[in-house]
Amino acid sequence: MAFSPDGERVVTACWDRKARVWNVADGKELATFTGHGDAVIAVAVSPDGKRIGSGSLDTTASVWDAANGEELFTLWGHNSAVTTVAFSADGQRIATAGDDQTARVYEAGGRHQLLAVKKHGSPISSVAFSQDGQRIITGGGSVVYSPDGVDKILPGSGDRTIKIWEIDDNEALTLKGHTKGVLTAAFSPDGQRIVTGSLDKTARIWDATTGKFLRTFQGHTEGIRCVAFSPDGQRIVTASFDKTAKVWDVRASGPPLVSFARHGNLLISAAFSPDGRRVVTGGHDGTAKVWDSASGEELFTLQEGTRKIWSVAFSLDGRRILTSNESGDYDATIWDATSRKRIRGLKGHRSWVMSATFSPDGRRIATASAHPDNTAKVWDAATGDCLHTLNGHSDAVMSVTFSPDGQRILTGSRDQTARLWDAASGRELLALNGHRGWVITVAFSPDGRRIVTASSDWTAKVWEAASPEQVADWRLEEARRESEAARE
Repeated sequence: MAFSPDGERVVTACWDRKARVWNVADGKELATFTGHGDAVIAVAVSPDGKRIGSGSLDTTASVWDAANGEELFTLWGHNSAVTTVAFSADGQRIATAGDDQTARVYEAGGRHQLLAVKKHGSPISSVAFSQDGQRIITGGGSVVYSPDGVDKILPGSGDRTIKIWEIDDNEALTLKGHTKGVLTAAFSPDGQRIVTGSLDKTARIWDATTGKFLRTFQGHTEGIRCVAFSPDGQRIVTASFDKTAKVWDVRASGPPLVSFARHGNLLISAAFSPDGRRVVTGGHDGTAKVWDSASGEELFTLQEGTRKIWSVAFSLDGRRILTSNESGDYDATIWDATSRKRIRGLKGHRSWVMSATFSPDGRRIATASAHPDNTAKVWDAATGDCLHTLNGHSDAVMSVTFSPDGQRILTGSRDQTARLWDAASGRELLALNGHRGWVITVAFSPDGRRIVTASSDWTAKVWEAASPEQVADWRLEEARRESEAARE
């Protein structure tokens, strides 16, 4: 049960799958909210009294228009009963929690999940926001922050398990140790390690689960802009502003196994071929070079004139190479890795492309563009047609990648956020807030369930990504809304 802010109405949760609004003065029913698939067991009223939140045994929460009973949106993500719902004091955030021992925070429009708490340790029956909306408290009994603006916690009955969570941290595991901005990060193929590269001229290996620092690689004379693991996880390649790339043995902190040093300007990107036998590098001298990863022999050069190359990538079958360019006839170029000829160019951004990548099946390409474009785009790799434009960042998009299953796209931006998108529809699924500098590189773990972000704030962070099951739920909800709109 929940009262409206003026105390004139009361909202009740009902076992008949409905929530109801009643007039306190005469007991008359004013509105009924219908749509849940099972009993409604939690309700909340927004601070302005215009919206009502409900939680249900059907594992969802819904937000309703308090005046007309219209369902505004559904909040997905829980896999058991949603036992509690709360609005922040300014009405801009919504929190849910439940029997699945998780709590989630969404922005008020329901499009972005800001936090997923999965470490409470017991079923959660109450959730509350701090007065500034920056923290939530979860408990097995009833909990509330004191209304005087001082963060005193008033626990109620229950198991007395109380935990406080920073919303902007989003449960991120922070990797600290670099002494300057972290420009790049990547997971190992087994997902157990993370490699980072920094303006401090070093690369570092970390335990991906605990965040423990494992090893440092030193040898570059300028900052490291790109790092990547070999497919077998035994080597890493680093590309540096010192115009060289180096291959290292991840098991030792000794000198590099091999160096590539024939670029005429800054090196920005490097990647192993799928079989690990070749490395492609790209830089501001306008060339992409392919090397033998064992001997260091230069095999061939792909020439983009004097235009700077910002990223390079192999397709999963190793038959194509993708480069992104600063300017010119194309934003990105697809090359045949055997004939060394241009297959196709992509054009459509309003600024240069800072990152480009193939989807796992090689049928799509994602590109990320600088300011003032501030978008990412998804392309048909066969035709060059633009399929989706991903709008949401407020500054240059510096990195883009597909999830291993190809269902999601991850972007990082100078606006200090990373964002997760549905690759099929282009819909934004999640915004990751927590860095205090540019998000320069983003990457998925091999199982697609974690994300690593590298930032100019000197840190890398590891986040939990939305699962494929969550994406499927969001797609079903989107289809339901579209169907209802069509009927209207």
